[in-house]
Parts: sequence; structure tokens; C-alpha cells
Amino acid sequence: MANGTIRAVSGLAVLVFLLCAWVLSRGRLWLFILALIVLPQQALAECTTHTILNPDGTTRLCTTCCTAGTCSTFCN
Repeated sequence: MANGTIRAVSGLAVLVFLLCAWVLSRGRLWLFILALIVLPQQALAECTTHTILNPDGTTRLCTTCCTAGTCSTFCN
């Protein structure tokens, strides 16, 4: 499989983001604006897919996602 970078922001993700920002602000406009500034950096991740060769000769597909300098890798 080819390696690829995935950047996806769906309409649902935007709605969830706005809902989280509103809930965190509890209706206060200034907190809502602050949440709009801070949350996008936490919500958007850059992900890269790659394969790993196991000792038994099988391959696993892995995805590494990085958000705000913190990376996590998940393999199937």
C-alpha cells in the first residue's frame, strides 16, 4: 500500500467543534471566542499511513496522527 497523508475536516467535525466550544463557554461570548481560537489546534490532526513488516512476513497497516506536537500510532 502507498503511504499517504490525510487531512479531513468534515461538516460533522465542524459542528462537533462548535458545539464543544459553546458548551465550554456556557453561553458567555468571550469564552466562546477563546474556545474558537484554542480548540482548532487540538481538534485538527495530520495523519500518515504506513505499513510495518512483522517478523513472520505479514504486514500491518498503521496510522500515525500528530496534533500539537504529540503523535500517536495505531496499527491494525
